[in-house]
Amino acid sequence: MLRCAYVALTLVLLPVSGCKNAENKAAEADDAVRLPEEGKATVKVGQRLRYAAPHHGSVGIDSSVAVEGKAVTFEKSEVVLDAKNPAPGGDAGRKLHTFKAAAVGDATIVVTRVYRGKDEEKKTVVVHVE
Repeated sequence: MLRCAYVALTLVLLPVSGCKNAENKAAEADDAVRLPEEGKATVKVGQRLRYAAPHHGSVGIDSSVAVEGKAVTFEKSEVVLDAKNPAPGGDAGRKLHTFKAAAVGDATIVVTRVYRGKDEEKKTVVVHVE
């Protein structure tokens, strides 16, 4: 009986023991600095920066970004789903916005939550590049 409980527990925990969410995997893949949801960050010239925003295409949840200042440049945005093979309506995930610290100075990243095509809440991250 104890052996069955151990096997069952192992089968339940084994698949999740090495799991990481999509944004962590993406950040580790290129050593990007994960930006806070709001606030300030200090980085070095040449570093990549990543902002993860909620995304759920079938519901209409999206995000857009704008960079004010020349110290940080926008590189790309990509959607990473929580599920590998989502069922209809299961397309929730994160939109990963990637930037590069291009020059010494300050820049402001404004992330806008977009719901069904309309701009809603804005969040700001001030980035100081050394």
